[in-house]
Amino acid sequence: LNGDILGASGLMSSFVVTPKSTLTDPSNQWKLFFVVSFFIVSRVFLWILPGALDDARTGIDPDIPIVSPLGFILGGFLVGFGTRLGNGCTSGHGICGLARLSIRSMVGVVSFMITGILFASVVPASNPHIRNTPDAMETYAPTTTTSVIVTVI
Repeated sequence: LNGDILGASGLMSSFVVTPKSTLTDPSNQWKLFFVVSFFIVSRVFLWILPGALDDARTGIDPDIPIVSPLGFILGGFLVGFGTRLGNGCTSGHGICGLARLSIRSMVGVVSFMITGILFASVVPASNPHIRNTPDAMETYAPTTTTSVIVTVI
């Protein structure tokens, strides 16, 4: 409508960088309603289908890593840093940027994918700082799964 591209990073950063303007300026209040709608819709979805996010394999299947709280915090920090460094987040580049055939977004998405694959390959499954793993997972090597993807790329 007004030429803005919807990216989650720009939306969320407005709450951190200019919270007063985002919450009080009528032209920016749509951002608050947009973010609140995600929360409300997810709660309604879980109310309708309470077990929708349950996965009986978690903690049993050694192929499913269990991320520790520190891993989530580290991942969030790295995503936020990369978002600023890359002038947008994966949703902005991957959805909007690729749809516009933006070269910068194409380079960004390729670098996101390669970095994620390499990180998953390098960090051992038994690393207690990044992953909380069941005993069976210590023998699981993520490089077994991702080596095929890296080879294809």
